[in-house]
Amino acid sequence: MKEYNVLILEDDENRMEQFYKSFEMYQDAHDVQFNVCHVETAADAIAELSAGLQLTDDINSASSMFDLVFLDHDLGGEVYVSLSDENTGSAVARWISEHTESINKAWVIVHSLNHFGARNMCSLIPGAFYIPFIWEPRIFRTRIYGGLKR
Repeated sequence: MKEYNVLILEDDENRMEQFYKSFEMYQDAHDVQFNVCHVETAADAIAELSAGLQLTDDINSASSMFDLVFLDHDLGGEVYVSLSDENTGSAVARWISEHTESINKAWVIVHSLNHFGARNMCSLIPGAFYIPFIWEPRIFRTRIYGGLKR
């Protein structure tokens, strides 16, 4: 069974229920297991990404323990939060841009409904995808399947 370590930055309880439903449906259909780490604040996401770095044999090289990273922008129940606010996905994206080894093998998906925040995050994270509504089972199934097969 293939296992995927997943970090989700999301503050909305209903979206998280949908994420878990999507993971469960996907696991049932494909021989995979998702190990989910769910955080609700930018500081917690940064702490998990930082703690998740695993040193390789080369002490100057590191890689992420996460295979999938899902990032929301507006946190704390707020909407259309400033890009410069410290409790946003943009703060996490700025940290990642300075620590690219934290996501070097991870598939990063920005799922915020704040279009400006999402585009800012994608511009800061090399290779990030913007997929709103990714937590919905139908979209999760069609968009994630191909990415996990790579």
